[in-house]
Amino acid sequence: MHDAATRGRFTRQQRRDGMARAGGLCELEAGFRRRCSRPSEHGDHFYPWSRGGTTSLQNFVTACARCNRTKGARLPSPGRQRRLEPVS
Repeated sequence: MHDAATRGRFTRQQRRDGMARAGGLCELEAGFRRRCSRPSEHGDHFYPWSRGGTTSLQNFVTACARCNRTKGARLPSPGRQRRLEPVS
């Protein structure tokens, strides 16, 4: 039997912690250095699991459906290789 990380799935605790860190909002970029303001609907790998990304909290990113579809399994471009923090 394989554990969740072996299959590329986040544990419940990782999902809870990642969603709490994001404050319920999408963490992906919607424009030039501007964080998307839509509610998060998905938890996903920032660096895709299919391309060697780890199943860890550090690689967990929340995303709205639109951003998640746009991101797909592509590697983040050099300008987008960081999670965007909310604007205060």
